[in-house]
Amino acid sequence: MAGLGEFRRLFATKMIERLDRAPGVKVVPVSDTQFRAAVERYAARPDQE
Repeated sequence: MAGLGEFRRLFATKMIERLDRAPGVKVVPVSDTQFRAAVERYAARPDQE
């Protein structure tokens, strides 16, 4: 099942890229601190599916 997590992460990043380009979607900014904390937490849990 390890490959499934990798697939989901790729899917999530592609979805974010699409949303960022979508004309009807407004991306609300977060602070650098909030973003970095979220990325660190996400990266620290590769075992979570």
